[in-house]
Amino acid sequence: MTDSVIWRAVDGNLTQAGASAGNIIKFNEGSVNQNGYIYKSEFEVRISVPENERIAEDLNAVQDMGLDGIDITLTGMIEESDIETTNSKMINLMTWLKEPKTDSDFAFGKFGLLLPDFPHFNVQPQNTGSAQYGYIISGIRFIRDGEDKNKVGVIIQLRYAGDKTGLNTP
Repeated sequence: MTDSVIWRAVDGNLTQAGASAGNIIKFNEGSVNQNGYIYKSEFEVRISVPENERIAEDLNAVQDMGLDGIDITLTGMIEESDIETTNSKMINLMTWLKEPKTDSDFAFGKFGLLLPDFPHFNVQPQNTGSAQYGYIISGIRFIRDGEDKNKVGVIIQLRYAGDKTGLNTP
């Protein structure tokens, strides 16, 4: 099975295949040092449905205003979490947390996502043309369980931004 991947695009290199070691995290790679696994993925597609109050009527009126947003939560684990070498999964995540998630080149998010077994929310960031889009990392939670040494649970939250035509683009 192909790896699940999160990567950070840079101007001139948008693809997962071209991402440098400091701009990519591969999960479910196999039995090598610094394994990472995604064992649960959640996809919340929000539809904007405002409610209009009706005075002295039984039911309020609701309105379909279309797609409001997409939130993704990836839950997994990273082994060898104590490794502090350049481009390790933990170092990349910590770097990504500290640096801007958007910039003048990527107004709608720098991050791409590839989930080979569920490609409907795969995105390769796009920063030119009329249809620009990408993911923004909106939060990362690390969970240390005292029982498991050198392993850390991780919950990565992504939000889709930009033109909805960008879904399922890699």
